[in-house]
Amino acid sequence: MLKPTYKNRLLGEYSREELENDFLKNCEMLDTKAHEIVALEQKAQHLSQQLSKLAKDLQQQSRAPKMFSGSQAPSAFRQSQINVKELQDQIIDIQREIDAKQQKHTKILRDISYFQSIQTEKETKIKSRSLTKSGISKPTRSREEIIMMLQELLAKNTLPQIANRINSAIALLQGDYEAAEEPMRPILEHIGETTTLTQCMQEKYDLQERQQKIEVLREKLNTLRQRYETMLAKHQEMSKQYESDAVQTAVRNKEIHDLQIQKETKEREMQKIAELEIIATSLKREIEQLEEQKDQLQKTTVARAQKVQSQVMEALDKLRAEADAVNKRCAEARAANDELEKQLAEAEKERNEAAAKRREAETEFENLQDEYKTIATKYSQKVDMGQKDPFEDKRFVKFIAKMKEKGWTPKTIKEMSAETEDLEHKLSDLNTKISIYEAAEKELQEKLAKKRNKIQILEDQLKGVKVNLENEEPKGPLQMPDYTEGAPSIDFSPVNQLPLKENQTTIAILFKEFQLDRTVTVGKPSEVFFFVEFLENDPRETNHVPCDGKVFKSRLDFVVNNDFILREYITKTAVPLQLRRDREGQITEAARSELNLLPLTVCNGFSAISKIWNTRGKAVGQVKIEVSIQHPLAPPKNEDEA
Repeated sequence: MLKPTYKNRLLGEYSREELENDFLKNCEMLDTKAHEIVALEQKAQHLSQQLSKLAKDLQQQSRAPKMFSGSQAPSAFRQSQINVKELQDQIIDIQREIDAKQQKHTKILRDISYFQSIQTEKETKIKSRSLTKSGISKPTRSREEIIMMLQELLAKNTLPQIANRINSAIALLQGDYEAAEEPMRPILEHIGETTTLTQCMQEKYDLQERQQKIEVLREKLNTLRQRYETMLAKHQEMSKQYESDAVQTAVRNKEIHDLQIQKETKEREMQKIAELEIIATSLKREIEQLEEQKDQLQKTTVARAQKVQSQVMEALDKLRAEADAVNKRCAEARAANDELEKQLAEAEKERNEAAAKRREAETEFENLQDEYKTIATKYSQKVDMGQKDPFEDKRFVKFIAKMKEKGWTPKTIKEMSAETEDLEHKLSDLNTKISIYEAAEKELQEKLAKKRNKIQILEDQLKGVKVNLENEEPKGPLQMPDYTEGAPSIDFSPVNQLPLKENQTTIAILFKEFQLDRTVTVGKPSEVFFFVEFLENDPRETNHVPCDGKVFKSRLDFVVNNDFILREYITKTAVPLQLRRDREGQITEAARSELNLLPLTVCNGFSAISKIWNTRGKAVGQVKIEVSIQHPLAPPKNEDEA
């Protein structure tokens, strides 16, 4: 079932199904109207044929009134008008022929009436003479009887004049006009008659023949008069019928006119529908092209995603290898720490053993007290020679007592003191190594945590890139913007260069003068800056400047892989730029812009002016930007394959 199409909707709100249904419905209506118009044209042709038949039967036909104007009538009515004009011309020609035949017929009738009057006059004279002589009518006799009577009369001895007349009468009755004329020739010459009897009889026969023709023509004339009266009645009847048909034709012509208007309206609608079909066809082609671009982009995206994934996997493998190396180093550090702890335990053990030995030495020192007594004399002598008595020091006395107890000699004490100092030095070295290993382990743990965080960030970015690539709508190639070749303010001197790996390059973006509308700068004093996200680089932002400032003078360098992905990104995607506002520490988005890097495909640097739009899409300013690339872009993929 066809769905209704509402006229108060915009064209973009119609679905394809509704437009197709409306188009089919209009086509059906146009087909119906076309059939009606064909039927009306056939009816008009039929009426024109009837009109031609009536026009042929009419002797005098006035021009039929025009019911319609040619500029507004349909094509069928115009054709019928042409046919009527031709029929009227034929009627005029037929009328002329009828007039000529009527004149000829009148002349013949006039001749016939003249001969009829002569014949009637002769018959009247003959009848009057016979009636006056006899007073009664005689029975009609045959030609042979009259000839026999005349021959009998001639056989009698009659006068020569009468005999000549009788011979002439017999010759006349026998049809020999020349023989009949011979006896009468002297009389005819005497009276001056030049017409011969043969000629008179021939004229009589001609007259009778013409009389018969006149009778036939009279009968035909009566027949024609009857036919004329019948046709006149029929003509009047058909005229009335034609007038009623003309009224109906006028009504139908009005309907045809309305239908013509509807047809023109439908034709305009059909033209619009044809335009819509053309638009739909172009849209289908664009959709097909977009589908092809989408498929190609999906293939490219899949390849790019696979390549990015492979690169990320390589980076992850590398990071995992580094993490394994760090873990290995941590394990080695832990093993070394365990070894140091073992050494520390051994040192403690040795220290304890040394303490035990010291206690033994003290015991020996006490044992040496006896020896001290033996040397007391010698020692006292030496003391007498000195200024201070060492035995006044209780610690010394106690030490001497312990040496005596343990039986230590001064040599033993000296050796043990040297060994103790050596152990203390070893213990100090071990403590220093332990602190170094602990600091190294702490640093390795921090590096390992950073690597893990970086791996997590890369995995999140990979997921985001994959989602964006899946959800990204295919776009057509960018148009080349207005630009000026060269970026004189950007210098890639060794001082300004970033460290690059193989197949890498640096793209430098320098933000210079800018202008902002008052709608952006109105309000409390604030600062603005540009926030830039470019490929897999971390987001960067320019320096913060006041809203009423004029210049940024901020350069952002991005290190990217110089491959076909970068070229495809530059040819199909503009770098998004966010103009953010910093007001009392609160950062909000103030406007947006974009940077078209397509000129980098033909030059290594350019200057351009990018417009700034607010969130509603209205232009609120502009910024002058210089862009330069350290190494030229890699050639397209097909050129690489070639």
